[in-house]
Amino acid sequence: MAIEKWKYFCFVFIFMILSSTHGKNTRFGQRADSLFFPAESDSSVWTLQIDSVEEDEVDRMLKRYARSPTATDAPPKTNRSVSEFHLNDNHTTLIVHWAGKGSDVILALSKNGLKGSDSNVFISRNYGKAFTKINDKFQLRNGANAVIDRYYNMKQYNSHYVFTDIINQCVFTTRDFAMSVTAYCNLPFKPRTISIHEMNPSIILAMDEESVNKQLYISENFGFSWRPIHDHVKAFFWGVVPYDNNTDIYLEEIRGSFGNRVWKSNDYFRSTRNKVQLISGVRDFQVKDQYLFATKHVHLLGPRIQSATTQLWVSYNRKKFRKAEFPSHMHQEEFYIADASESQVMACVNHNRTVTHLYVSEVQGLKFSLSLERVVYFNPRGANNDTWLRYYANVTFADIHKVDGMRGIYIASQVINGTFDVNHQRSLITFDKGGEWRLLRAPDYDSAGRRTNCSLGQVAQWSKDKVNSCSLHVTQMLNQFYPGSRSVPILSRRSAPGIILASGVIGKNIKSNPDVFVSTNAGISWHQVLDGNYMYTFADHGGIIVAVKQFASTDTIFVSYDEGKLWEKVKFSHVKIRVYGILTEPGETTSIFSIFGSHLGRHSWIISQIDLRPS
Repeated sequence: MAIEKWKYFCFVFIFMILSSTHGKNTRFGQRADSLFFPAESDSSVWTLQIDSVEEDEVDRMLKRYARSPTATDAPPKTNRSVSEFHLNDNHTTLIVHWAGKGSDVILALSKNGLKGSDSNVFISRNYGKAFTKINDKFQLRNGANAVIDRYYNMKQYNSHYVFTDIINQCVFTTRDFAMSVTAYCNLPFKPRTISIHEMNPSIILAMDEESVNKQLYISENFGFSWRPIHDHVKAFFWGVVPYDNNTDIYLEEIRGSFGNRVWKSNDYFRSTRNKVQLISGVRDFQVKDQYLFATKHVHLLGPRIQSATTQLWVSYNRKKFRKAEFPSHMHQEEFYIADASESQVMACVNHNRTVTHLYVSEVQGLKFSLSLERVVYFNPRGANNDTWLRYYANVTFADIHKVDGMRGIYIASQVINGTFDVNHQRSLITFDKGGEWRLLRAPDYDSAGRRTNCSLGQVAQWSKDKVNSCSLHVTQMLNQFYPGSRSVPILSRRSAPGIILASGVIGKNIKSNPDVFVSTNAGISWHQVLDGNYMYTFADHGGIIVAVKQFASTDTIFVSYDEGKLWEKVKFSHVKIRVYGILTEPGETTSIFSIFGSHLGRHSWIISQIDLRPS
């Protein structure tokens, strides 16, 4: 849909999403009701989605963040390898995928929101320097263009893609990076959900979770033909090697008021002989490496009939399910498994609409102890859904960040004073997976060399009587959704162990006007490196940090090669644009950055590429 008048300032949410296929540990199908997990973060697909804000709010944001950056005053450097490509496309959503494994192919799908009536597919075969529109490869029998909703890929066979057209019930497949594309239409279902087998690209599972019968289909010839394998499916999962076989599938079958059943098959449900029931009477089910999780909604009997509560059931190493035990006798509404790595489970338990505590288990995930009270947690259909956040967020999340590449280090946001708001939370860090939590040590000096007056003596181990201690507080998902902030969440990557980038403030709690901080020792100490609100990323194993001012038009990015101590300006465009994202190929080992933005006068996607290897 053409945008005739650019009356809004646009900014972007950037999400890592799992459209890439196999999705180990990924839930496919209907949304869960009482058992939730963070999104997997190892995908090679980025989604950039523009939201619009009225101009008066834009003015307030620009004034709020109109502080000078800490960078050299020298003119921007222009002696970089820079390319700029105009997609001439004004859709609001852009889904970008790096093929990886040494390939120069990048795919981009543009559309409007979740149910757009048209789309464009672009491909770059020179690592993003130029893109070609390939809509002509996705045509229906009547000659009309297909409406591509999503595309799916797998890491092991990165030349294989599956594109879906939900409206016209078609899938399009390619085995050669879209040099040739085959269409399969008139499917017996709408392909809303697709997942490709991790080791065998010929095998694809698909379903329409909005259909009446909710049938699960399988193709064993890369989309050529399909057959139904099970009805009334709420969700399905691939088995996880080495705990399962390559042919194992789990599914949760809807059984009405009696509770759902969980089945496992090792032959794609060809025979009932190989179909095994694992647990019944469940409300939700999830596969997570060596753990299987399920929830049950039960009425407990005692001196008097109590209200219904939700129980967590766990299978460790594929053994029999057993009920997990928690020390609290408080009511249990729902569970959010924040992490299940390192042979322990970190589970957030929502006890009522406003109170959620974090618990940590032993190795089997059955006996839990309290780790942290009142963590920030939101569910659009549950916890805190009567707050302001319901207008801005439709995802379930807990503000708990696992520092990637490090063992046992997590940063959590805690609600203080019982108020669910950005101004009533603080940051805590643990270095032993929730055994002890501490306030984040604030730097002694800010980016301009001024003392912060936030003494180390006040930042000892956290305790209830240190509510007013001065420390560093960093923003997470809650602040990303907050319309007056839209801060970038914490960034850490396995490719750069120990390096953490975060937006934050120094004081008694998280509040507005964040600056940018860096830790190079996994959160033990921090340094303020930029004044104001920025988007940021890093590459080359953390050797290059790139930042760009949020809520502003620009032709310049800020680059640091020494972990934020010194910054230089680098010009990436001959005109100022609005920048929506700075991305690199997942893995962050490259020095090539792609900058996604738009014209100032009207929205139209621009992709700039710049090589920032040290000169």
